[in-house]
Amino acid sequence: MAVALTVLCLLALVATAWPAAGVVIAWSVGAAAIVVVVLRRVRSAREVARRSR
Repeated sequence: MAVALTVLCLLALVATAWPAAGVVIAWSVGAAAIVVVVLRRVRSAREVARRSR
């Protein structure tokens, strides 16, 4: 949790120094969130497949 807060603070500093970075950061965070959701769904699908065997 502390690491995430530190990263967010660093990203905020970068965004204030270079406004265009805000757009890049937003896209990166969105892409990372999508990847996390997809990975979780794949894992849960695998668990369901294992249990049904």
